[in-house]
Amino acid sequence: MLHRLIYELFEISVMPTLDMTTKLYSPEKFVILEDFIIAKGGHKSDFSIKDFILTPTFKQLVKRLASIVAVSDYAVILEGPTSAGKTSTV
Repeated sequence: MLHRLIYELFEISVMPTLDMTTKLYSPEKFVILEDFIIAKGGHKSDFSIKDFILTPTFKQLVKRLASIVAVSDYAVILEGPTSAGKTSTV
């Protein structure tokens, strides 16, 4: 349902796949996350993938978030209780 709403809102007929966009990829400006190419932000990060425990639920959340961020320039608001992992997810 979420994908259908995103497709309608942003008038997307098909989600871009990694092989469709690889030629546009520049490691200095973009990062590949869960099969999506996402523009890097301006902040430096010293996190490593080893700093996190990637449970199936967390990976699913990151994939959903990446799919939204990859196709739009709109801000995304994450809501949840204290210590839910919002900052770690970003």
